[in-house]
Amino acid sequence: MIVSIHRVDPSGAISLMAANVPYSNLQWTRRLSTCGEFAAELACAFPGEWPGRYLLTSDERDEVGVIEKVTASEDSSGNACSISGRFAECLWARWVAPAGGSTAKGANWRQAVTAALTNWHMSDIPALSMGSGTSSATGSSYSLVAEQGKSCMESVYAVTFDAGSRPLVSYDRDKDPGHLVVSLVDGVDRTRGQTANAVCVFALSLGTADSMEYSGDYSSMCSEVLAHASKNEGQSDEVSVSRTVGVPGFDAAAMWKARAFEDVSSLIDQDAKPTAALVDSAGALRAYDHQAAVSIDGKISCAGYLDTWDLGDLVEAELPSLSLVAEQRIEEVREVWKAEGHTVEATVGTKQLSRIARALIGRR
Repeated sequence: MIVSIHRVDPSGAISLMAANVPYSNLQWTRRLSTCGEFAAELACAFPGEWPGRYLLTSDERDEVGVIEKVTASEDSSGNACSISGRFAECLWARWVAPAGGSTAKGANWRQAVTAALTNWHMSDIPALSMGSGTSSATGSSYSLVAEQGKSCMESVYAVTFDAGSRPLVSYDRDKDPGHLVVSLVDGVDRTRGQTANAVCVFALSLGTADSMEYSGDYSSMCSEVLAHASKNEGQSDEVSVSRTVGVPGFDAAAMWKARAFEDVSSLIDQDAKPTAALVDSAGALRAYDHQAAVSIDGKISCAGYLDTWDLGDLVEAELPSLSLVAEQRIEEVREVWKAEGHTVEATVGTKQLSRIARALIGRR
């Protein structure tokens, strides 16, 4: 993989500093639930002055790196330099919500996230173009709330992860040298319940996994959330709305019913009056906090990477010892480039799963 380093001046203008930078080791870690990262051992001196504002791009991956750390050593045998940092989504971690928080609105989560990415960043960020998956606001029924002190990046990932999507910042110097492109990339459903896409199942019996490990804690699982919001309109005029919202993944045939109470007033814009629709939306967000703590770790075969599966795709994992089939997202992909070649490691389902489907493997 060929990498290049670009300089960003205080106004946000981007210029190429060094193309085809030589390296002996490059690690590229992509994540679904938060910003990914990279690290490289250069086979040359750092091609610029440090500290500085630099981006790193590759010819094979869409992610853009922000160089945040440089280490160097010099002795009689020569020089050594390594660089590392996070992907450019971290530029939105540098902005935090002020006292009272901030709200980005849209007709749905996608529009609200687009509004947040457009507005919640520091002033020295490069010029932005909104790309695929983003959407301009056509309404205001959905509110994305960044609580006081929370970064835009944290707030955005909390929404996109639940939707099976992720923000992606890319840069094409040939097509648009002056802008970073911000997209929202949706994971593809590759489970056996659909027919539109190629199916991806990780299982020892299929030779697509070398090992699988399951952990499931249902002690705090709830079936529903009683979401409540209230607002004082005057000295004696209080608007109060309570709604019951189902918890995703609850299966009455296999789980005990339980109710949780959540005051969602802080998730509703302070200028808005609580309504059933707003409380339902806020309650749906809180419902994810009351799912079972379920994780499946798997050492999986990386055949088909980028062709039949990718980061964020919904796949299946089979565990015959529990007669269980789990539908889960591919949540992390770590790639390493060395002189010996290119390796890929993937992590499946280390976060809470939104759905567990029980089945007898032999009947599938």
